[in-house]
Amino acid sequence: MTLNKTLVFPAGMPHSLAYAKQAERDGRAVVGASSLNHDPAKPQYGAWAFLPYVTDPDFLTSLQGVVEAHSVSSIYTPNAVVWEMLEAALPRVLPDVSLVNSHPMRELEDTYKASNTFAQSLSDVDAPLFVPHARDLPPVFKLAAVYHHLEAIPGMCDHDKTRALFSIFQSAPRGDVVEIGSWWGKSAFLLAQLAQLNAVGPVLCVDPWDMENIVQNDAEGLVDAVDVDPASAFEIFLVNLLPYAQGRLNYLRHASVDAAPVYAASRQIESPEFGAVDYSGEISVLHIDGNHSEAAVRADVDAWCSMVKPGGWIVLDDYVWPYGDGPKVVGDAYLNARQDQIATSFVMGSALFIKLVG
Repeated sequence: MTLNKTLVFPAGMPHSLAYAKQAERDGRAVVGASSLNHDPAKPQYGAWAFLPYVTDPDFLTSLQGVVEAHSVSSIYTPNAVVWEMLEAALPRVLPDVSLVNSHPMRELEDTYKASNTFAQSLSDVDAPLFVPHARDLPPVFKLAAVYHHLEAIPGMCDHDKTRALFSIFQSAPRGDVVEIGSWWGKSAFLLAQLAQLNAVGPVLCVDPWDMENIVQNDAEGLVDAVDVDPASAFEIFLVNLLPYAQGRLNYLRHASVDAAPVYAASRQIESPEFGAVDYSGEISVLHIDGNHSEAAVRADVDAWCSMVKPGGWIVLDDYVWPYGDGPKVVGDAYLNARQDQIATSFVMGSALFIKLVG
C-alpha cells in the first residue's frame, strides 16, 4: 500500500480548513475527518472519514482503519489535545504515520514571541540616523500589538521600512497622514496605528482601486502581467481597516492627481463605510506608494508634496525596486532640487525617507 495522503482532524477547525485549502492549491491529497455525525465542513473535502472522539476507547483502532482505507501517511491537527495524544500514540500504533505540524500551542505562541522580539528591537534602531525624537517610543506591549496585527494583513511592507516608520512618527508634527496607494490596507493600518500612538492626526488613504491607474509600465512587464482584481482589493481594504479606523481614517477613491484638489479644498472627508473624518489640510506624513511609473510618481510628488508641513515627512516607497526606477529617479530629483528644504534623508528597506526642515 502506498501511503501518500494527509489526514486532517478535526477537519472543521479554521486552521484545518486553511491547511486543506492550501494543500488543494499545492496538489496534495488530504482526507477530512471529524467526530461529528453531521459536520458542515464535509463538503469542503474530496475524501471524508468519521472518527470517534479521542476519549473513546476505540479511537486508535478507528484511526488505524482510516489510515488503511485512505492510504494516509501523515496527520495534520490544530487541536493541542489531539496533537499530544497522537504524538505519544503514533510511534506505537502507526509508526509509519507522522504529524506534519508542530505543537499547535507552540506555533501560536511563536507568532506572539516574534511580535515581542520585533517590538524590543525597535529600541535598537540607530536613532541618530534620523533626527532627535520629540516623543518616546510607546511601551513595548503596544508596539508588539501593532506589529502582530500588521503581520496578519496581506501586503508588502518590509521590516526595515516598518522599523523606520515606527521611528519617524516620534518626530512627526501634528497634522494629517496621507497615503497614496493603499490597495489591501497593510501600510495604511500601520500608519493609522502609529498616528494614534503618537497623537499625530487622522489618516487619508488615496487609491482609485481601478484597472486604468494600475498599469506600471515596468521594464520587463512582469508587474503588469500579474492578475489583479482592484474591486476585490477595495473590499479587502475595507475589511482590514474598518475595525481599527474609529473615526481616524477615511479614503478618497480617486486617482492621486484628482484627489489632491479635493483634499486641499475639504476639511472633512466622508464615505459610506467610515463616515465623516475631519482633516487639517496640513500633511505631517506623506506615504507615496501608488503607480511606480516615473510619470505617475512625479505626478504624485507634484500634486502632494507641497502640502507637507514644515518638519513633516515624505516617504517614497519602492525607491529600491527591482522592476523599474521610477520612484528612484523622481526621488533623486526631489532631493537635488530641494536640498535647502530637507533636514535629513535616508533609505531604509525599500523606501526613501525625507524630513523637511521644521
